[in-house]
Amino acid sequence: MKPRTYLLGIACVLVAAEFVCDKLISAESSPPGEPRWIEIGSERAVIVRDSKSADDRNALAWTIDSSEPIDWTLLEKDVEHFYEQYDVKEIWVVNLSDKKKIGTVADKGGYVRPGSHRTLSVAWGPLSDNGRRFALAAYQWKWGTDTLLLLDVGPDDSRSTQIGPVLDKAIEAQIKHAKPRTRGPFDSTYLLTGLPELGKRTGFSDPFTVGIPFVTKDRENDAKVSEGILTLKLVRGAEGPRPVWLKPFQARCRTIRFPNQRGWLKPIES
Repeated sequence: MKPRTYLLGIACVLVAAEFVCDKLISAESSPPGEPRWIEIGSERAVIVRDSKSADDRNALAWTIDSSEPIDWTLLEKDVEHFYEQYDVKEIWVVNLSDKKKIGTVADKGGYVRPGSHRTLSVAWGPLSDNGRRFALAAYQWKWGTDTLLLLDVGPDDSRSTQIGPVLDKAIEAQIKHAKPRTRGPFDSTYLLTGLPELGKRTGFSDPFTVGIPFVTKDRENDAKVSEGILTLKLVRGAEGPRPVWLKPFQARCRTIRFPNQRGWLKPIES
């Protein structure tokens, strides 16, 4: 087996790629002139920078935890100072066109501010025929992805599921299968910044399928042990959204599969 070929999750192949960590910080940059907050009822929330969907319909926004009056002019005059001065109270999923709060991200993931050791990245999928869409939200820190959420967002509501541990466990199992002497612990980073809403290899290829680039390192020596693309099939369940299938990504390297599996592979067990 070539050193750069590994099993991903239940089954997946790797493609050689270099991912620049600076993108995680650039996920929090905002073009000048765009609205920096949204007013919903009597409350005002800061739009998480670069969190808008391509159609400008949805975004994430955070409310401020402060007992003192908030200087909103500071957000326009000195955005970095604003982020340094105020802390997050809640992170909302919002419908921008209707100026409506449609849900709350239950785990705020220690989101602090752009350029810190924790940043928030979002990737939106296209709308499906029923007006709903999937999205991924990742809380990044300097050692990897702290929290990876799968969102199911509709016109008036949203639900979320923490899928990071499931993917981490699958990746780690296959690293140990391919390299038995590599014991870990491991830190995986799921790279959502800049993913296309409709892509071929990465991002959403349709409303229900997404390719997530990742890099996994050995924590003790900070050495990269695996990288590639996880392709997930997404479904809506009674208890919330979840990934059901992992599909091999075939490009310039072998596909490795477990016995008795064809095409789409068996469901991920939570």
